[in-house]
Amino acid sequence: MKKKILIVIGVLSLFLFLFPESKVSASVNNKTQNLGEKTIEFSELSEEQQTYFLYEGFDENNQYFQQTIIQQPATEGTLQQRVQANVLFITGSTKKITSTSAYTSYVINSSNAPILRTDTRVTLSGYKSFSSSVIPYNSPYVSSGGIYSSYTGAEKYFSVSLASQITTTMGPGAADCRAGGVTLGN
Repeated sequence: MKKKILIVIGVLSLFLFLFPESKVSASVNNKTQNLGEKTIEFSELSEEQQTYFLYEGFDENNQYFQQTIIQQPATEGTLQQRVQANVLFITGSTKKITSTSAYTSYVINSSNAPILRTDTRVTLSGYKSFSSSVIPYNSPYVSSGGIYSSYTGAEKYFSVSLASQITTTMGPGAADCRAGGVTLGN
């Protein structure tokens, strides 16, 4: 138990050193720790993420948001399996497509455990949610996608949030973050 706590403290310390502006919350009793959400610049995205967002029609002028989650391994298994943690990142951004529709694109990265399934939801604040479920081919360490949302009422600004239940070979993990904002309506 002491080793596990020291590993979590070490990972949290490293994260705080690398990202001092992030909000951090952690729970030793849960199997996942939420290391906070942050707004990131296009230049801070990985090369793979930049390529994906450019392909999706986004650019350096869009806002990008990222959430970091640490999955703790189950207590069963070998010592190596118990010590190894998995870091999940979800990165998202939203852009307006037409006066009544928007598109939220996201990339989910998993550091040490292949992704088996993602159940992702985009919510327009105070209105409704739009969702997508994906079972990625060949259990990759990166999964990406996008969700369209629409609103046909009177013109209104919506804050957009992105939430995903990510199932890896280490089990489920939940990540959520802002994904920008958009004005929609007639």
